[in-house]
Amino acid sequence: MEVDQPSEDDYEDAASEDASQPEHHPAEYSDGEEASSVPEKHVDSQDEEEPDVDYNAPIQRPWPSTLGLNPRKVNVMQASFFHTGTESKSPTPIGGITAKRAAVDDEGHLGRGVPQAHQIQLPLSSSVINNPPSIVPSPTRTLEIGKQSDSLALGSEATFVDAGLSMGRCFGARWGPHGKLMLIGGKKEDGRISRSQVNIVKPRILASDENVENERTQRLLTVQIERTTIETDDDGIPVATPTSELRFRHYASLFAGDDRSHEASVWRLGVALFDEMDLQVGQDVSWDVEQAVRALRYRTALSDWLESAVAPAVETALGDSPTASNSQRVFTLMTGHQIERAAQVATDAHNFNLAMLVSQAGGDEVFRADLRQQLAVWKDQKADGLIEGWYRRIYAILGGITDILEGSKDQDPIQRCGDERIQEGLDWKRSFGLQLWYGTTLEQPSTDALAMYIDMYEQRVAAPPLPWYIEDPNGQDARELKDLPWPKSNTQYDALFELIRMYMDQRIPLESVLLPRGFTPSPFDHRMSWHLYILLASVLKYRDFGDRREVALQDTERSPTEVQIGTSELAQTVTVQYAYQLACLGRLEDAVFVLLHLEQPEGRKIAIQNLLREWVGSWDERLIVDSLKVPQEWVSEAYGILASYENKPYDAFEHFLEANQQQLAHDLAVYSLSREVVIRGDLELLLQLFSSLDPKQIRQWDEQGKLYLDYVECVRSIPELERSVFDTRSVSDAAERQQLHRLARVVPALLASLPSLFQHSTDLKAKVALGEMLSTLLKLVNPLRNYGLSHLPVMHSGILQEQARLQYVQRESHGRFLRSLSSLEMAF
Repeated sequence: MEVDQPSEDDYEDAASEDASQPEHHPAEYSDGEEASSVPEKHVDSQDEEEPDVDYNAPIQRPWPSTLGLNPRKVNVMQASFFHTGTESKSPTPIGGITAKRAAVDDEGHLGRGVPQAHQIQLPLSSSVINNPPSIVPSPTRTLEIGKQSDSLALGSEATFVDAGLSMGRCFGARWGPHGKLMLIGGKKEDGRISRSQVNIVKPRILASDENVENERTQRLLTVQIERTTIETDDDGIPVATPTSELRFRHYASLFAGDDRSHEASVWRLGVALFDEMDLQVGQDVSWDVEQAVRALRYRTALSDWLESAVAPAVETALGDSPTASNSQRVFTLMTGHQIERAAQVATDAHNFNLAMLVSQAGGDEVFRADLRQQLAVWKDQKADGLIEGWYRRIYAILGGITDILEGSKDQDPIQRCGDERIQEGLDWKRSFGLQLWYGTTLEQPSTDALAMYIDMYEQRVAAPPLPWYIEDPNGQDARELKDLPWPKSNTQYDALFELIRMYMDQRIPLESVLLPRGFTPSPFDHRMSWHLYILLASVLKYRDFGDRREVALQDTERSPTEVQIGTSELAQTVTVQYAYQLACLGRLEDAVFVLLHLEQPEGRKIAIQNLLREWVGSWDERLIVDSLKVPQEWVSEAYGILASYENKPYDAFEHFLEANQQQLAHDLAVYSLSREVVIRGDLELLLQLFSSLDPKQIRQWDEQGKLYLDYVECVRSIPELERSVFDTRSVSDAAERQQLHRLARVVPALLASLPSLFQHSTDLKAKVALGEMLSTLLKLVNPLRNYGLSHLPVMHSGILQEQARLQYVQRESHGRFLRSLSSLEMAF
């Protein structure tokens, strides 16, 4: 078999294939089906047509809320009394994907009890009230992880009758220890395909350098660990629970004020959208006024964040056009909502009328109507061709026109004026900002601005919300990403846009926001995805994964209907993949901390144990046991597996005993340690090995381990009992004679059972140990003939020592002679 290093083509193929089917997790979860990973919602084909979607449709709330009913109770009653068909799916506003409709809470919000402070109250159109959407609850699947002891394949891994069962996982690309990937097959130098070639590679899973990734990871995990409590459940399995005080502002405070990186923008956007805000209103204020103030405050917070986020793009645009006209500079500053600077530029140019108009940007509808009327007059009088295009753009956005400003299009080339595409050259954040700052008024909800931007994007008027590394490939952050093995996708959207869209649209599931490529070029980087999931789903309970459902449990003894939160496979997958990512960075303790957030106790136990086994010796035992409260038994088991691999059977035996792995310790003692101990004749050590085991936890104890204890008892007790019973100077004890009678039955049983214990052993040490044990037992036969030992089992004399073999032949011959005489005597 050849073992070659892979070529770049093989490496890229493996990475591309893995990007679509990630499988790099230290533990597997199954409930009869394959545990799904976080799905990619977009494909890399640019030729695929997107379905027609109404992006201006109003955001709907559940119809029970419009009737004054409790949506949750109505939902539970539907699931209890009516048949549940296939789940209805509603298209999401972007990308042509479909998202599952999740359960709603008492306020009609998506998720598990969305805080009222985080919701923008949106006006409902008459079409929504008259045509309430139907909510069909989907059937709930409970993820259960079976015990390994219940597996039909346990102990039959070497069975070749069912090759699919025994060898099905041996083919194809597989992940190995320490993030290595084994590929079977490859191309030879002459271009032919080699099926015997094995490539072992360590694919790149992160976009930046490991030192940079370690620093970024350390910052976020420090905040998370400080605000997490670790406890042990009733089964002794540790579990981590984030405290209710964890907020976006704790992460945003990690970044300097002048840090304009994408990650810093994500956390600052979370502060603006999801963190609580002091409304500074009195307690006697009515609910309607409070909600209006709330919507205005959150709109202002979003505007402030957006203004800060686009500031670097504005400065770059100004720097790239040093000879730009004053009107162009004013327009560029207005795209970043820098009104004061824009008015100052107009003032410095002695254009006081323009400065006065700019200072009123975002004014009431009367002001906007005046500006639109002025533009109409210029067009009607064919005067717009005589006015600079940037000047007309300024008037357009002041008048609320943010897409295309139509020109007069006169046939006279002197008076001809073309259309002005106002969004031309702007990135998606500034395009959205134009709708928020100038396209809508303060009285309108922010959802109108988002709907306007989506409509313009779909009409190819505005820039699409591409991720930062695609939108600005020549930027400073993007230039640092070199030689990336993953193909770029123009159908993946920026996580910032997805967060805004989820905040404003209750139909957007959490999984569409947390796709890794919305934050980074790597499809395997789940750092931001996991931390956002913990915040949005576990702490704030704002939105959850679409595959989690609330299960209605009807208690027959008590009348109320209880609701239990189900398990999310997507949440499990994100957690496991982030833990694997940390392990590949060498942060094993942090990986264990992340796995403590798995929801199912049995899955949590299996995942942590697998991680400890795979990376044994690479983690700090004191930190694992004392701080993370991992049971010492799990650590000892990992050490035992390592010692067994390093051919240190006695150390492995002791570790397995500390881990209370009685079966593993028993098998190690039977098939490894006992043979050498028997050859050495150390009965004390042999007794110590098997007396430390618990027979109740061991399979086939009577056919294996107990034989060694019986052997020690016979070898040590029979000679002493023989001397005591046949000593003429003392009176024999009845108990001693009874014990000799019992041992007289044990010795033949041992002689018959011991060969079966070694029947599958082919090494010389096993044969020598078996011969030593049988020879020693045969020496004890004569004293027992008077206590019930009549005949011996048939044995192969080749495994006995020469002296014992001769004695065995003599005894068998003498026994046959006596049996022949008895037969003759009975015949006569």
